[in-house]
Amino acid sequence: MKAQFFILLALTAFIFACMHTRHVAAREYDGVNEALKGKKVKIMLAEGRGFTGRDVQIAQDSTFWRESKLGGRLSIATSEINYLVLTNRARGAADGFWMGFLIAGGIGLGGRLLNSGEGGYLRFSDDPFEDALATAFFAGTLYGLVLGLPIGAAVGSNERFVFSPP
Repeated sequence: MKAQFFILLALTAFIFACMHTRHVAAREYDGVNEALKGKKVKIMLAEGRGFTGRDVQIAQDSTFWRESKLGGRLSIATSEINYLVLTNRARGAADGFWMGFLIAGGIGLGGRLLNSGEGGYLRFSDDPFEDALATAFFAGTLYGLVLGLPIGAAVGSNERFVFSPP
Protein backbone atom coordinates (compact mmCIF):
# COMPACT_ATOMS: atom_id res chain seq x y z
CA MET A 1 0.00 0.00 0.00
CA LYS A 2 2.86 2.39 0.82
CA ALA A 3 4.54 1.79 -2.52
CA GLN A 4 1.33 2.59 -4.41
CA PHE A 5 0.96 5.82 -2.43
CA PHE A 6 4.50 6.93 -3.28
CA ILE A 7 4.03 6.07 -6.96
CA LEU A 8 0.80 8.08 -7.06
CA LEU A 9 2.47 10.98 -5.24
CA ALA A 10 5.41 10.98 -7.66
CA LEU A 11 3.17 10.88 -10.75
CA THR A 12 1.07 13.73 -9.34
CA ALA A 13 4.21 15.77 -8.76
CA PHE A 14 5.34 15.17 -12.36
CA ILE A 15 2.03 16.31 -13.80
CA PHE A 16 1.43 19.42 -11.70
CA ALA A 17 4.92 20.67 -10.89
CA CYS A 18 5.79 22.03 -14.32
CA MET A 19 3.69 25.21 -14.45
CA HIS A 20 5.45 28.55 -14.33
CA THR A 21 3.33 31.70 -14.07
CA ARG A 22 4.49 35.13 -15.18
CA HIS A 23 2.37 38.25 -14.73
CA VAL A 24 2.70 40.54 -17.71
CA ALA A 25 2.20 44.31 -17.68
CA ALA A 26 1.75 46.38 -20.85
CA ARG A 27 5.37 47.56 -20.77
CA GLU A 28 6.55 43.91 -21.06
CA TYR A 29 4.68 43.03 -24.27
CA ASP A 30 7.81 43.28 -26.43
CA GLY A 31 9.65 40.69 -24.32
CA VAL A 32 6.67 38.35 -24.37
CA ASN A 33 6.33 38.77 -28.15
CA GLU A 34 9.97 37.75 -28.53
CA ALA A 35 9.46 34.66 -26.31
CA LEU A 36 6.37 33.58 -28.28
CA LYS A 37 7.76 34.25 -31.76
CA GLY A 38 7.13 31.25 -34.04
CA LYS A 39 5.84 29.06 -31.21
CA LYS A 40 2.49 27.35 -30.75
CA VAL A 41 0.55 29.14 -28.00
CA LYS A 42 -2.77 28.51 -26.31
CA ILE A 43 -4.78 31.74 -25.90
CA MET A 44 -7.35 31.68 -23.08
CA LEU A 45 -10.00 34.38 -22.94
CA ALA A 46 -11.54 35.79 -19.76
CA GLU A 47 -14.90 34.27 -20.73
CA GLY A 48 -13.40 30.76 -20.81
CA ARG A 49 -12.99 30.11 -24.56
CA GLY A 50 -9.59 29.26 -25.94
CA PHE A 51 -7.68 29.32 -29.22
CA THR A 52 -4.43 27.83 -30.40
CA GLY A 53 -2.20 29.86 -32.65
CA ARG A 54 1.31 30.69 -33.80
CA ASP A 55 3.23 33.93 -34.23
CA VAL A 56 1.35 35.70 -31.44
CA GLN A 57 1.86 39.48 -31.41
CA ILE A 58 0.59 41.40 -28.37
CA ALA A 59 -0.07 45.13 -28.61
CA GLN A 60 -1.76 47.62 -26.28
CA ASP A 61 -5.16 47.38 -27.92
CA SER A 62 -5.16 44.12 -29.94
CA THR A 63 -3.47 40.73 -30.02
CA PHE A 64 -2.85 39.01 -33.36
CA TRP A 65 -2.00 35.39 -34.15
CA ARG A 66 -1.92 32.94 -37.01
CA GLU A 67 -4.56 30.22 -36.59
CA SER A 68 -2.93 26.76 -36.44
CA LYS A 69 -5.28 24.75 -38.65
CA LEU A 70 -6.27 27.14 -41.41
CA GLY A 71 -3.34 29.54 -41.28
CA GLY A 72 -5.53 32.67 -41.27
CA ARG A 73 -4.60 35.74 -39.25
CA LEU A 74 -6.96 36.44 -36.31
CA SER A 75 -7.13 39.19 -33.72
CA ILE A 76 -8.93 40.06 -30.51
CA ALA A 77 -8.85 42.93 -28.03
CA THR A 78 -5.94 42.39 -25.63
CA SER A 79 -8.21 43.28 -22.71
CA GLU A 80 -10.31 40.15 -23.43
CA ILE A 81 -7.34 37.79 -22.94
CA ASN A 82 -6.95 36.17 -19.53
CA TYR A 83 -3.66 34.35 -20.15
CA LEU A 84 -1.43 32.65 -22.74
CA VAL A 85 0.18 29.22 -22.30
CA LEU A 86 3.45 28.24 -23.97
CA THR A 87 4.37 24.54 -23.65
CA ASN A 88 8.02 23.53 -23.85
CA ARG A 89 8.44 19.73 -24.10
CA ALA A 90 12.26 19.74 -23.88
CA ARG A 91 12.19 21.75 -20.65
CA GLY A 92 9.46 19.40 -19.37
CA ALA A 93 11.66 16.38 -20.10
CA ALA A 94 14.58 17.94 -18.23
CA ASP A 95 12.35 18.93 -15.29
CA GLY A 96 10.88 15.42 -15.26
CA PHE A 97 14.28 13.76 -15.24
CA TRP A 98 15.56 15.88 -12.35
CA MET A 99 12.36 15.47 -10.37
CA GLY A 100 12.51 11.70 -10.83
CA PHE A 101 16.20 11.69 -9.95
CA LEU A 102 15.60 13.62 -6.74
CA ILE A 103 12.53 11.64 -5.65
CA ALA A 104 14.00 8.18 -6.27
CA GLY A 105 17.47 9.23 -5.17
CA GLY A 106 16.10 10.53 -1.87
CA ILE A 107 14.07 7.38 -1.32
CA GLY A 108 17.08 5.21 -2.26
CA LEU A 109 19.43 7.16 0.01
CA GLY A 110 17.05 7.11 2.97
CA GLY A 111 16.12 3.48 2.51
CA ARG A 112 19.72 2.33 2.23
CA LEU A 113 20.85 4.39 5.24
CA LEU A 114 18.00 3.03 7.37
CA ASN A 115 18.81 -0.55 6.33
CA SER A 116 22.60 -0.23 6.13
CA GLY A 117 23.28 -3.21 8.39
CA GLU A 118 21.26 -5.62 6.31
CA GLY A 119 22.62 -7.48 3.35
CA GLY A 120 20.97 -7.24 -0.01
CA TYR A 121 21.20 -8.48 -3.53
CA LEU A 122 22.47 -5.13 -4.82
CA ARG A 123 25.51 -3.78 -2.97
CA PHE A 124 27.83 -1.14 -4.41
CA SER A 125 30.35 -0.84 -1.57
CA ASP A 126 31.25 -2.24 1.84
CA ASP A 127 31.09 1.27 3.32
CA PRO A 128 27.41 1.94 4.25
CA PHE A 129 27.55 5.64 3.33
CA GLU A 130 29.19 5.04 -0.06
CA ASP A 131 26.70 2.27 -0.69
CA ALA A 132 23.80 4.60 0.17
CA LEU A 133 25.12 7.31 -2.19
CA ALA A 134 25.62 4.81 -5.01
CA THR A 135 22.12 3.42 -4.45
CA ALA A 136 20.68 6.94 -4.51
CA PHE A 137 22.50 7.76 -7.76
CA PHE A 138 21.49 4.46 -9.38
CA ALA A 139 17.82 4.68 -8.28
CA GLY A 140 17.59 8.38 -9.18
CA THR A 141 19.07 7.90 -12.63
CA LEU A 142 16.92 4.88 -13.38
CA TYR A 143 13.68 6.49 -12.18
CA GLY A 144 14.54 9.79 -13.86
CA LEU A 145 15.23 8.13 -17.22
CA VAL A 146 12.44 5.54 -17.20
CA LEU A 147 9.59 7.61 -15.73
CA GLY A 148 10.62 11.23 -15.28
CA LEU A 149 11.94 11.96 -18.75
CA PRO A 150 9.01 10.56 -20.79
CA ILE A 151 6.31 11.87 -18.44
CA GLY A 152 7.95 15.30 -18.36
CA ALA A 153 8.23 15.35 -22.16
CA ALA A 154 4.59 14.28 -22.58
CA VAL A 155 3.25 16.85 -20.10
CA GLY A 156 5.74 19.58 -20.98
CA SER A 157 6.70 22.60 -18.97
CA ASN A 158 3.97 25.20 -19.25
CA GLU A 159 4.74 28.88 -18.98
CA ARG A 160 1.59 30.87 -18.30
CA PHE A 161 1.61 34.57 -19.19
CA VAL A 162 -1.17 36.19 -17.12
CA PHE A 163 -2.23 39.65 -18.27
CA SER A 164 -2.25 42.30 -15.57
CA PRO A 165 -4.95 44.95 -15.82
CA PRO A 166 -3.65 48.23 -17.27
